[in-house]
Amino acid sequence: AASAAQAGNFTISLRGAGTGVTAQTIPLPLTVQPVGNFTLGTGATPIAVTGQAGQTITVPVRIARTGGFGGRLAFLTGALPGGVTATFDTTATTATSDSVVTLRLTIPAGFTAGTYPITVRGVAAGLPEQTATVNLTVPASAFEPTG
Repeated sequence: AASAAQAGNFTISLRGAGTGVTAQTIPLPLTVQPVGNFTLGTGATPIAVTGQAGQTITVPVRIARTGGFGGRLAFLTGALPGGVTATFDTTATTATSDSVVTLRLTIPAGFTAGTYPITVRGVAAGLPEQTATVNLTVPASAFEPTG
């Protein structure tokens, strides 16, 4: 199959005929696997970022493409800690080499200090979903009472 062929399961009909014999047709199953793959982030290591309550921070998320994969990727986040919002500098991208998508996290004023894992999801047709973890640390404010 060509590298741009649609991935999936198909049936091909093979027909044989000849002089003096009855023509025969048999179905042949064909599975077209997608070319290449991709990963997000830095592998098994979570991406660590720090942001103050009331700030918007940017988080570069690396996209590593393998096997010639240049297909469309879409980006989402999993559940976010209460009040934090997330946007990407693009909702989808295509490329044939490694690249970066920027995640913007907006932390509301008065947000509780702590470390919060956020899942970044990358999806592409015909490929398994890939994820990366961003550990967002919000330190205690100098004006926040402790104890």
